[in-house]
Amino acid sequence: MPKQKQPTALAVAQEAAILTVAVAIIAAAVYFFLVPSHASVSSISGLGIVLSNFVPLSLSAITMILNVVLLIIGFFTCGREFGAKTVYTSILLPVFIGLFERLFPDIGSLTDSQELDVLCYILVVSVGLSILFNRNASSGGLDIVAKIMNKYLHIELGRAMSLSGMCVALSAALVYDKKTVVLSVLGTNMDGSWTAKDATTVELTFDGSSAEATLEGEELVMQQDGDVMRFKRGEIPPAASEVQRDENQAAEPEA
Repeated sequence: MPKQKQPTALAVAQEAAILTVAVAIIAAAVYFFLVPSHASVSSISGLGIVLSNFVPLSLSAITMILNVVLLIIGFFTCGREFGAKTVYTSILLPVFIGLFERLFPDIGSLTDSQELDVLCYILVVSVGLSILFNRNASSGGLDIVAKIMNKYLHIELGRAMSLSGMCVALSAALVYDKKTVVLSVLGTNMDGSWTAKDATTVELTFDGSSAEATLEGEELVMQQDGDVMRFKRGEIPPAASEVQRDENQAAEPEA
């Protein structure tokens, strides 16, 4: 039986460089679009955004802890199914988020629209994930959860990703308003696909059901089976910590 050819140092370096670029794109999507939107779209970073309202740690620290814990659980439950690429990307993602936190502290919305922030996140993160998939890699996080569910609950991988992602999306209800929860759910991958019909309309397909999302001036309009939902552009809701700080300042007596 012929020996399997070992990759050269140059090939390993090139692979690492490609994975690094992909993870940097994903981290940029999280920090510049997902964080300002407050939406907990299907990802460990989305869960970290919700937990940051309860835990006095930065998003990068929370994401690192969650990824390391999931990696340890994954190694014990699924063994060698998790290769070096998954470990590398899982650790590198919070490192990049931490770098952005230092370089661009207290950054606000780049679009001044919660809906556009979520849409931009989906578009940008898709670029990074596509690069990872083409290199037979993943960003870890919920992928690990899905593999564990697949092995022990015998749930098909795509369905397991949808279920875990939906749980993360619904966790936004613990902190934010209904609009943010809806955007988190809409932004979650539900075994679906999307097709751009024109410059302002996208057709979404989830488990065989179709819906259209259209930008009409200041509104995002969702239509499915005759039902219409309209999301008007407005101010992004502040984090719970900011609301509490403002309340404390208002309660202070004047000197």
